[in-house]
Amino acid sequence: MNRQTGFSLIDLMISMVISLVVVGAIGSMYLNMKESFVTQQAQAELQDSARFTGTMMTAILRQAGYIPFDAATVGRKDDIFTAITGTFPAAGQVVSGTEATLSSVDVYQEDGSTVQQSFPDDAISIRFVGGTSMFDCLGGAAPDGEQLVERFSLVSSALQCNHTNISTSTTDSDLLVGQNLGSRKEQIRVVGMLVWYGLDTDGNLSVDQYRRANAVNSAGAWKQVKSAAIILTVQSGELAPKNLTYVVHFPNAV
Repeated sequence: MNRQTGFSLIDLMISMVISLVVVGAIGSMYLNMKESFVTQQAQAELQDSARFTGTMMTAILRQAGYIPFDAATVGRKDDIFTAITGTFPAAGQVVSGTEATLSSVDVYQEDGSTVQQSFPDDAISIRFVGGTSMFDCLGGAAPDGEQLVERFSLVSSALQCNHTNISTSTTDSDLLVGQNLGSRKEQIRVVGMLVWYGLDTDGNLSVDQYRRANAVNSAGAWKQVKSAAIILTVQSGELAPKNLTYVVHFPNAV
């Protein structure tokens, strides 16, 4: 008589344990891959945002002191760019800035915690006269013959541009990069902004020293500014904050 055999209870239990281990390993692999995807996506967004910010900001700032060329404007920069109390105190001054510090800024950690740090909170402003192929920081064409002021500063962990048309006494603003929307891992925040101004102190058309805004104010040297180095501290998700440096020259600030 043939004896029939099959799986015993112990065999079934061993099979179930092995299956659970395999499923657990696959689940862990999936979560790790998802985490890696989120991180890579955050890094890609940071790079895209940084590229846009650098292109936009440096292009706008380079327009400082521009005046459409014609016989009526030659040698009249001080007459055209008159002093503005609190922003451009000297006639002919086309670059201005402020220096400050942000304290107790939240910095996200990869373990889910939050620490607070201090970062520079500088701002930079320029002014120019609109003309052909000139643009404001909102992306609009700069109207011919109208004097504009563009100011870059931080607002709620975002880089903001304030646009003022002096000729029409109108103002507007927009956020260029930085957001606090979505989960922590999806956020891109600008937590600090540091500006160094390159000065030509001996009049040879070459920068010989860099100073921050307070030092430039104390020396009354804003009309000697020929360039600026702008360092944005950006945090993408829970990655460590990264410094992004942009250098802009002011060819019309003479």
